[in-house]
Amino acid sequence: MKNKDIIPLINGIIKLAEIKGTKFQYCLIKNRKKLLEEHKTIIESLEKVPESFKDVEEKYIKERDDLLNKYCEKDKSGNIIKAANGQMTINKPDQFLKDEKKLKEKYPEYITELDKIDKKNEVLLNTDCNV
Repeated sequence: MKNKDIIPLINGIIKLAEIKGTKFQYCLIKNRKKLLEEHKTIIESLEKVPESFKDVEEKYIKERDDLLNKYCEKDKSGNIIKAANGQMTINKPDQFLKDEKKLKEKYPEYITELDKIDKKNEVLLNTDCNV
């Protein structure tokens, strides 16, 4: 089992918690505890954006949110419509991608740092877990 498989497993155990049976419940609690401990260790091990990029990160996120607000499908109240899995429908995807590319070109050092962090975290998440 890989590190990235732990969260779905925890969610499955939570759903099973409704099933009756003392021994079964004990096993669930015991396994959930082990998985939560491992999950905490993984989260603490993930690379994070360095403090030196925090100001740039805030600006980038604000501008990216503005782009999403501009191009995403909205409800009657003007709120972005999100599917159950969190995905959004982009109107004019070609124009969105052009504007997103310009935004990334505006913050090249930050984007490079994010790519490095993502690669390191991907390796960690695809590593076999210790549970």
